[in-house]
Amino acid sequence: MERRGGEWRLLTRRCTIEMTADTDASWVYSANVKGFLKPHWSREDASYQRPVIASTQGERW
Repeated sequence: MERRGGEWRLLTRRCTIEMTADTDASWVYSANVKGFLKPHWSREDASYQRPVIASTQGERW
């Protein structure tokens, strides 16, 4: 967050997809998911990164 014009505003936003579905895995390769970062079930996952840094790096769907 940063203060702009006397108001607090988001400086960096990271969008994370987390869901479950009772279906096949084809939705993962759909246009709705394309471009999102792939998660890692480890401390290497971007959600553990502090401070949050805007980056274009990472494996994507």
